[in-house]
Amino acid sequence: MTFSLNEAESSVYVETVSKGMLAKLAHDLHIDVKASSVVAEGQASFSAQVRPEDLTVKGVRKSGVVDTSVLSASDLKDIHQKIRTEVFRSPIQVRGEVSLGETPEGDAKRRLPIQLNLELAGKRTSARFDAEFSWEGASVVARGSFPIRLPALGIAPPKGPMGAFRVDDDVTVKFKLRFDVAG
Repeated sequence: MTFSLNEAESSVYVETVSKGMLAKLAHDLHIDVKASSVVAEGQASFSAQVRPEDLTVKGVRKSGVVDTSVLSASDLKDIHQKIRTEVFRSPIQVRGEVSLGETPEGDAKRRLPIQLNLELAGKRTSARFDAEFSWEGASVVARGSFPIRLPALGIAPPKGPMGAFRVDDDVTVKFKLRFDVAG
């Protein structure tokens, strides 16, 4: 059995946290990642290529809610430019493994381990975490989150003027991916 990504019903995003003396003046960002880069390879593995242009700042996180009205068009343009020219200039390669086992009857949910390997410009890191998988008819939906340590990929966390604040070394990736049975 193989699966294909249902892009319309999938989402991937990155959450940043500001640190430093003036962090209260900075923003914790919600950055959408274009999910179309995820490719299921059979039942047990998947890959993705996340290009700098696949990242779009959606808004600022405040008390668990994304506020899209805080950043001006000029702020968004500056942040996107910084992501594409200073944070990373080449795609992040992602490869993952998961063992789904037998498809359960009904709308069963199961927590399963995922092993991810990430590479950016020759720097490599990995993440191992559990995600929730639910079987919904002819689809499987994976939900979860995992941290990425930016320096492990050679990414220097962005800093504000005179180092008054910076993005934390760890960002959190959250996802909901729906895969439909392809054959």
